[in-house]
Amino acid sequence: MSATPAFLILADEAATWRVAGLTQLDRLVLALNEFVEAQGTDEVVDATIFWQPDVASSRRWLPRHPRITRVRLTEATKSAAAGARILNARLFVQRNGLAEFLTAMKAVNTDGAPEETPGSWSDLTARFNNSLAAQTSRGSWFFLKNTEDIPRCERSLLSRSGKSQDGFISRLFNRPLSRRLSRVLLKYDIAPTTWTICAFGLSVLAFICLARGDYFGIVGGALIFQIYSIIDGCDGEIARATYLESERGGRIDDFLDMVGSVLFVIGLGLGLFRSRSSIFLLEGILCAGVIAVNEWSLRRLTIADRLESEKLTASLYPRHRRLFANGELAKLDGKLLWWIVQFTKRDVAIFFFLLLALLDQAQWILHLWLAVSAGTLLLSARSSRDQTGSVGAAT
Repeated sequence: MSATPAFLILADEAATWRVAGLTQLDRLVLALNEFVEAQGTDEVVDATIFWQPDVASSRRWLPRHPRITRVRLTEATKSAAAGARILNARLFVQRNGLAEFLTAMKAVNTDGAPEETPGSWSDLTARFNNSLAAQTSRGSWFFLKNTEDIPRCERSLLSRSGKSQDGFISRLFNRPLSRRLSRVLLKYDIAPTTWTICAFGLSVLAFICLARGDYFGIVGGALIFQIYSIIDGCDGEIARATYLESERGGRIDDFLDMVGSVLFVIGLGLGLFRSRSSIFLLEGILCAGVIAVNEWSLRRLTIADRLESEKLTASLYPRHRRLFANGELAKLDGKLLWWIVQFTKRDVAIFFFLLLALLDQAQWILHLWLAVSAGTLLLSARSSRDQTGSVGAAT
């Protein structure tokens, strides 16, 4: 950071272009803020927005995104520090991509505070553009020449919005569909948590269908739940695209996922009770209870930051890494555990449950869900016991 103590951002009409839910100027400043945060210090950098003189004052602004906490912004070009590194608002940056640009590309710095004249702005713009030479894009950044480049940037940004924890079905099926929907949603100011709550309505609709108990009701409910699984990924994609990730949003998403699962098994148990036997209602209620207790139990465990297998670590959500913090489970073969994890992920399970519903074997949905939930609960109980024993031994 010592080589780039301050920045000068050149802004023209492209600064107002909206790409994946953010204007170009907002995205670039957020990328700069993210870059500063990654340095691991408490430093705050100065950034001056040098607007093209032709841009009317009514169209100028300073980004006020809540995540911008490490960049001090101003439009007073006379206060720009000598040696400030020049950036351009046409620079589209992926998440955590600005570091690559600043490292790989030749730096263009100011000699002093620029004059607020068309000639000075054009000269600085030409210097920045010439520094790019023939290379106007890399995997982590892209220089927007015109609005026709926007769709390409949006597709590229969302293509990286998946998670290493995604299962087979999410990677091959769910994510390609949710990304298309997210591109549409990003054209509007829809908060990630708002979408989480709206999408949850599908799980209620699935419950109503499942509770009917006939073949088409159960298939319809399972299909709706599969659709819910797809569009439930949009909240995270929106959050990552617009720098709105938060622990609160993650907790709400996890909680509603748990409630959706409870509604599914109770609805299915009620439906099978109506069409087959009362035992299925009891099984559905039992499964719902195990799911809820299991969720509560997992939250009480310490998260295992790293496991021996990097591949396994990357495939687990933080809440599931709690199972591996202690206990015999962590001692099993990493490859075997990886495959077990893959075939018990939520996205894979929901898709498999749809297939069982189509085959008129809905009772096996309850059997399998109860077995996996009970097994996970036993593992979390054992991990909790091991952690308690470790703490007792340490004291």
